[in-house]
Amino acid sequence: MRVTLKHIAKEAGVDVSTVSRVLNKKGRETRISPKRESQILEAARQLRYIPNSSARAVRTGRFDCAALLLSTHLACSYMPSFLLEGIHDELAKRDMHLTLAKLPDEKLSSEGYVPKILRSMMADGLLIDYTHQLPAQLEDIIKRRSIPAVWLNTKHEMDCVYPDNLEAGRRATQYLLKMGHRRIAYADYFFGYEDVAAAHYSAVDRCRGYEQAMRQAGLEPRTIRADAGRVPAGLEEVEFTKRWMSEPNRPTAVIAYWMTIALPIRQAALEMGLSVPKNLSILTFASESSGNGVLLDSGFNITAMVEPEQEMGRTAVQMLLEKIEKPSNALASKVLNFKLEEVGSCCPPSGKEH
Repeated sequence: MRVTLKHIAKEAGVDVSTVSRVLNKKGRETRISPKRESQILEAARQLRYIPNSSARAVRTGRFDCAALLLSTHLACSYMPSFLLEGIHDELAKRDMHLTLAKLPDEKLSSEGYVPKILRSMMADGLLIDYTHQLPAQLEDIIKRRSIPAVWLNTKHEMDCVYPDNLEAGRRATQYLLKMGHRRIAYADYFFGYEDVAAAHYSAVDRCRGYEQAMRQAGLEPRTIRADAGRVPAGLEEVEFTKRWMSEPNRPTAVIAYWMTIALPIRQAALEMGLSVPKNLSILTFASESSGNGVLLDSGFNITAMVEPEQEMGRTAVQMLLEKIEKPSNALASKVLNFKLEEVGSCCPPSGKEH
């Protein structure tokens, strides 16, 4: 049998309206004595009362819930554990919970299709982790229905939270320049020259930040990537690295787009008899969730620009709560800084290679 307010009222010897005020945390403002409030709460506990969230939503118009939207294609949604942790913890502070929906890209492209999470209100607002290759219809649906929404890890001028990959690329390069490096390369094995423009904005911005810092220092950038597509993972990455490291004027330092690119570069250097960092400094970008900490635990000490994942999750929830209160207000996007973790894979270049 479901326990109702009537059962609690009978157990505590009060009327239903008094129980309602106490359970809705309005006991003090309606001058219910602390003793009576404690008595009602104890009766609710003894009867194992569970609040009816549906009834509360009807009464208040709020679900105390945020919905997280993801793509069914893994490459188009990035949800590391620390990002999810930041979202969850910030919602929990507000006594809110999270629901998740994965949206099928193919159906979103179909005229007239509206997913259930957007057809009927099931949450107070949306956190959208749809980072690139976004179906235009999704944005259109959200705008037409005036749904409070904040975008994660993609670049929008308004209502968005994302890491500053352009500045992180500049900072990474400036860090090596200050050490005295002049032959600094940038390596991206994920996206070739033909497809980098359609990739996540970080693939463009990190490289662009590197190029800007190099040119500002009066130096020629050197970007290393395949002509098209990804360099096949594993041994082929190591062999690909050996080829460019065997060319004249080998770089004394390299910035890797992602931590899994830094590893074959390090392996190739070791196989070629090069010391890291004495002969080759390596700096990478890494995930706060599973990045540099995992590398360190594995014995791979690689200095990294670490993504602010928890901060991104917390900030997105804070913005969403503002949007829920004033849905028509557009909020300026929040741009977050990376953290540099120095763990010993970079040092000034040796004399003969400088």
